[in-house]
Amino acid sequence: MKDLTFTEKMFAWGRLLRLPNLFTAPWDPVCGFLLAGGAVHPEKTGFLAAGALCAYAFGLLTNDIADLKTDEKERPDRPLPAGEISLKAASIAAVALCFLALELISIAGQYTCFGMMGLLVTILLYNYCGRSHSLLSPALMALCRVLSFGLGVIAALPGISPVSMTLCILFACGYFLFIFGITLASRRETDLLPCRPGRMPMFLGALLALCAGAVWTGGMTFSLMQPVSGAFLLLFILAAAAAWRQFGEKLEPAAVQKRIGSLIRSLILLQGALILPASPVCGIVVVCCLPLAVLASRKFYGS
Repeated sequence: MKDLTFTEKMFAWGRLLRLPNLFTAPWDPVCGFLLAGGAVHPEKTGFLAAGALCAYAFGLLTNDIADLKTDEKERPDRPLPAGEISLKAASIAAVALCFLALELISIAGQYTCFGMMGLLVTILLYNYCGRSHSLLSPALMALCRVLSFGLGVIAALPGISPVSMTLCILFACGYFLFIFGITLASRRETDLLPCRPGRMPMFLGALLALCAGAVWTGGMTFSLMQPVSGAFLLLFILAAAAAWRQFGEKLEPAAVQKRIGSLIRSLILLQGALILPASPVCGIVVVCCLPLAVLASRKFYGS
């Protein structure tokens, strides 16, 4: 183990947890809860967000723990193989986050604990079983995000209308394709490819999620936040269109990593667009996460 200062240790944990991506994690179940017709409830949405954040951090830690042998050969500068953080400390943190995620999410709804169990199992399947499969790996990653969104839908049971459920299904399908495409495009990110895989499902997924979001926000009582939500949805689809065009060309690894990072951060635009009309205060918190994620991306690797 290296002898690090407190600041260096915190920086190492930030690298291990891929800090820029953490800003996108809490809001998936909040979007699911609102799309399913859940009434704005600060305490319930707070527990949903906190539980999802713990589950996401658990996934990142177990990811690096599972990849330790590979990272020792291919990425020796990562915090675990570099000795900046011990395997024991990372394992203890992962176990603590697992139990904390279950505890927090169980407060948000009667059945949400079962949904969180499914999410945690899927995370472990991705990290320990599916990484070597070219299609199973991105499918499991996309499923993790959809299950996180589904936690909010479960929390809104049993009072979900057929229209709301249809929108939830449409959004979930789009979300799955979007994350599936991003993950597929990020595979072999260090290789020079004439055309990156995943660009079509990524863009199609963005369109489906956009449609679900537009229908939902458009059906609400008019407020000043609706035009703002529309602008965020437009920015989100423009980011997806730019990635679709760029992934059709041969890109340097640095350009691929930069675009993947920006696509992940663009999720905050989509999340903010859905949350703002229902809860302006929560929506502003979500929107503030975008500049924070951009600033964090200058210091921490997010892909």
